[in-house]
Amino acid sequence: MIRSELFYASFEAGLLTAGLPAGVTRSAGKIPKYTANTLAGKVKFWFKVNGKASAIPHQPGDFWPEIEVDKKLRYDERDSGLVSWYQYTDEAMHEAFRTQQRRVFDKTAAQADFSIDLWRQTRDIWVNITRESLAFPFAAGFPYTRLHYLNEADARQWGIIVGSQFPLWLERFNARPETLQRYMWRVHWADGKHQTGDVHDG
Repeated sequence: MIRSELFYASFEAGLLTAGLPAGVTRSAGKIPKYTANTLAGKVKFWFKVNGKASAIPHQPGDFWPEIEVDKKLRYDERDSGLVSWYQYTDEAMHEAFRTQQRRVFDKTAAQADFSIDLWRQTRDIWVNITRESLAFPFAAGFPYTRLHYLNEADARQWGIIVGSQFPLWLERFNARPETLQRYMWRVHWADGKHQTGDVHDG
């Protein structure tokens, strides 16, 4: 367990080991947020921590990519501009995420030193709830899939993984820039079976 400010500092340190891709700048402020100047316009990135989960002893915190594009790329007036990280990833990139998820899970499950038994009990509940979810695939329609970390080393490793994928992600985005809403209509909803425009929160 580490507080969110330690996650952000460690994540950014890992991300910067690969260096920011060309055209990507960091916004001012303690929380690292980034803007990519792409061929289609500005894309804003925030690897957002779940603040409620970041301070529970012996349990991992979690975060997810928050990505938003300029209004001109939005599908219609209801389109928030949300882009899913998983619109532009592939199986090798997913496997890197899965490996890190398993590493954090195993580290969490292996903890044996608890100051009070309540922390052991809550850790066990987390392990039981999370075990099966490790097998779930990463998919564009689930942009808020929780990514877990237990300590600063985990946060830094996540930064390294994301940083290594960032250039290819941007290359693919530039090749076909679109919001998640537009992607879902193009790939999944074109048959008219889904009319609500809902996107699942993983």
